[in-house]
This record gives sequence, structure tokens and C-alpha cells, in this order.
Amino acid sequence: MKSIQNRREHGPLLPGIAVAAAVLAAATALTACMGHTKPAQLVSSSSSSVSSAVSSQVSSTSASSVSSGKSSSSASSTPSSSSAPASSSASIAAGYTLYTNDRFGFSVPVLSSLKAFSNSSSGQTFTSSDNTVILSVSGGNNAENLSPSDYFDQYFYQRQAGILSKQESGDTTVITWNVDGKLGYIKSVVGTGSINTLRFQFPEGQKAQYDAAAQYMMAHFEAPGVGTAH
Repeated sequence: MKSIQNRREHGPLLPGIAVAAAVLAAATALTACMGHTKPAQLVSSSSSSVSSAVSSQVSSTSASSVSSGKSSSSASSTPSSSSAPASSSASIAAGYTLYTNDRFGFSVPVLSSLKAFSNSSSGQTFTSSDNTVILSVSGGNNAENLSPSDYFDQYFYQRQAGILSKQESGDTTVITWNVDGKLGYIKSVVGTGSINTLRFQFPEGQKAQYDAAAQYMMAHFEAPGVGTAH
């Protein structure tokens, strides 16, 4: 276990970190890019109740501690979003719509109040009507064979001041952060072939409104295809 504060400084981000960097960049560029939305195909769902249980999939470690994970590999492929072998739409709670990425095979139940903002073969961004709530899901090939710890040590080194906690188990890492009045969650699954990432942020003052949704979406973010490159 190594403390985030004691972590030594890393060099420039490896190319494989570009996917996650693009997710953060997309959030910053939302207002400027309005009007270029291409909605994804979504599978509507209904039923059950909202569970707030990221901890059921990821074992907690103390806030600002790091443990090592599993390694990873590379390649590239095709687009779209409709069906993949992850969660069944019947198992998704009311108030959510299932998004599945055909290229990387990951899926997530999306809060129905969020609308598709941008779409590509690698993933999708969804936003609230005022663009203050942003959900981004994306995939990328693990060309540098990174482990979960490698991935986050390099990508988040310069942002450690805002990191509230890090939980790591096997190939999955969850980080929570608070920067400039925004609360955020990032869940990443780092496999031997590819890396799938979910990022959700909202205003700190709306924690009561969105925190349960954040926990639910992260708990049901499934990434069965990270063992291969796409």
C-alpha cells in the first residue's frame, strides 16, 4: 500500500492515457461544442429499485491509499451502440436507460434525465439540460500494457489534490474527487487488451440529488471485453 501523498512524480502521460484524458477534455469542451450531438441507440428499460452499492463490486481502501492491480495490452476496431452481452435491460431500474457500446462491449444504465451529447465508436457523453451534470463512458486499447495502478498513478498524479478516495480491486479502480465545486466519480476497468472508463460529475450542492445515481451507474457499469483489444 502506498500513500498518494508519498507517490513519486511520474513523467509525461503514456499514449494509452489519452482515452481517459479525452474524457476529461470532453467535459471542459461541452459548452463550446453544443450543436454537434449525435445521439446513440439506447435500449429503454424499466423495473426494480435503485441500489447504491459500488462497494459490492470494488473493495474499499482508505481515502488516499493505493494498491497494485493487474496488467494490460493493445489494437483497434468498429463503432455503434446497441447490444452487447452485459446487463439485461430487464434488470435495469426504472428511471434509467441501458447504453451499450458495440465496439468495446461495455454497458451502463444511464439516468434518463441525461441526454446524449456526443457519440463515437469509443463511447458516449450524456449531459443534463444545463450541462452541469456530465456522464462520459469510453473505451480504449491498452497498448502500453498498463496495470490499474500504473494507469491512475500517471493520469491522476497532477490531480491528487482533488482526490478524495481511491478504491482498487483486481482490474477495477474507483476514484472520487472534488474540484472547483464539482464532485466526480471515475470507475475504470483495466484489462489485458483494453481499458473501459466511466466518469460522472455534478455540482457539489446537488450531491443529495445525484449521489445515489452515481453509485448505481458505477455498480452496474459492466466491461466484459477488456481482455481483448478492439
